[in-house]
Amino acid sequence: MWLISEESGTSIEKTFAMIAGNGIHSWLDILKRLLLANGKEWLWDEFKKLKLQQSIDDAHTARNAIVHAAWNSPTRDTKLLELASPITKPPMVAEGIGFKKKGSQIAISVKYSAAEMREVAKKTQAIRKELLLWSAMPSPEQKKQLRAQALLTSRRKRRTPSRQ
Repeated sequence: MWLISEESGTSIEKTFAMIAGNGIHSWLDILKRLLLANGKEWLWDEFKKLKLQQSIDDAHTARNAIVHAAWNSPTRDTKLLELASPITKPPMVAEGIGFKKKGSQIAISVKYSAAEMREVAKKTQAIRKELLLWSAMPSPEQKKQLRAQALLTSRRKRRTPSRQ
């Protein structure tokens, strides 16, 4: 969302108000249109080369399976003394029911350990970092300027005698 805000020249608050109800695919379509309108076709081409769309889709699917599941609560005995005691430790693997948006299966069984949930969060964070690096990529013109500047610097270093 911050990329859309930046490319549109709109505050993050206004951007959120306008597009929060849309899904991730709509956000990517908006971002693509903004990049093309701002003359940054090269940046969208890099997005496709890096296969960021597939990474985002995979991470978003894994995240949604966790976030939108209906999780089962640990049960306890119904004896009077048991009701007064604290709930037992949570299970090693959380179980719940997920509801598919597409396909013939309506409900599916969902099982994740805490480590698996953390792994999904880590992958999502890694994709955020990839997007940040992608968005900061220099344009082809900037790359030429950087190469020319590096060449000039290296030539100057060769010409300057070292003092001993």
